[in-house]
Amino acid sequence: MSDIQHGESTTQAEREAVVAIVAGHICLDVFPTLVGGSVQFKPGQTVEAGPVVFSTGGAVSNTGLALHKLGVSTGLMGKVGLPSISWECPQA
Repeated sequence: MSDIQHGESTTQAEREAVVAIVAGHICLDVFPTLVGGSVQFKPGQTVEAGPVVFSTGGAVSNTGLALHKLGVSTGLMGKVGLPSISWECPQA
């Protein structure tokens, strides 16, 4: 997502090339795959879900990705919460 992956391992030229730095929180979005095509939700109804899809989310991930897609050289600075989630975020 970012042109700069690790601040300590970047060159001076790479650090100077960054146009925007996005700071905030990083979280893990979890999206269930709904089984059976179109699902109509009703109060009290149980809906069968298939495998889940993980994706990074939060201000840093969402804004940083949007800026990157717009061609802006972007650096990311974020805080990742629970250890179990921090293991998943780099893989999402």
